[in-house]
Amino acid sequence: MVDASRSTPRCSCKGQLGGDAAPFEKLLEAQGTSRGVSNEQTRTSAEEAQSTQLFWTCLREKEEPEVLQDELNDHIVFTARRQLRVEPMQF
Repeated sequence: MVDASRSTPRCSCKGQLGGDAAPFEKLLEAQGTSRGVSNEQTRTSAEEAQSTQLFWTCLREKEEPEVLQDELNDHIVFTARRQLRVEPMQF
C-alpha cells in the first residue's frame, strides 16, 4: 500500500510535466536533492501517514466514539475558516 501511496505524487508531477522526466530531474537538482532522496522522503512520509491512519482507525474501533451533528458542523466550519479561509455563509 505504501508503494501505491508514494507513486501518486510522482505520477501527478510527471503528468504535469508531460511525462518527461528531465524537468523533474532539473527541479530536484535545483533543490539540492536527487531522485533517490526524493523517493526515500516520499516513502517515509507515506509510511508515517499510513501509521497515523492505522492508529486512528484502531482507536476509533476500540473506543467507538459518537459525534453529534453540531460537533461535526462546528469542526467543518472551523476547518474551513482556518485552512481554506472560507466564511461559513459561503457553504
